[in-house]
Amino acid sequence: CIIVNGLSEPQTFINHIMKLTADDIHKMIQDELDRQERTPAWLAKRLNTCRSNGYKVVSEKKFNDIIFLIDISMAINHNFFRDLSEIIDNELSPNSGQNV
Repeated sequence: CIIVNGLSEPQTFINHIMKLTADDIHKMIQDELDRQERTPAWLAKRLNTCRSNGYKVVSEKKFNDIIFLIDISMAINHNFFRDLSEIIDNELSPNSGQNV
C-alpha cells in the first residue's frame, strides 16, 4: 500500500489533486486576468463564447476540461499547465510515496 500525503488509495490521491487543481485553476485564471487588467467578459469574447461562460471560467467549482484550459492558456497567453505542474510537484514532494 502506498501512502501519499496521508491518503492510502491512489484514486483518493487523484481525487484530492483534481479538487485542489480545480480550485487553483479558477484562482490562477482570475489572478492572471487581474494582472492583465482584463475581465471574464473579455476572456469570453476571446474564446468566442457568451459572456456568462467567461464568468463561469473563474467561478465554477468543477474544472476537468483540458482542451478548454488549452484554449484559455492561448487566449490569455499564459501557461497554466506549468502552474499546475508546480502545484502537483508540491503535493507530491512532502511524502512522495512511502511504502507501508
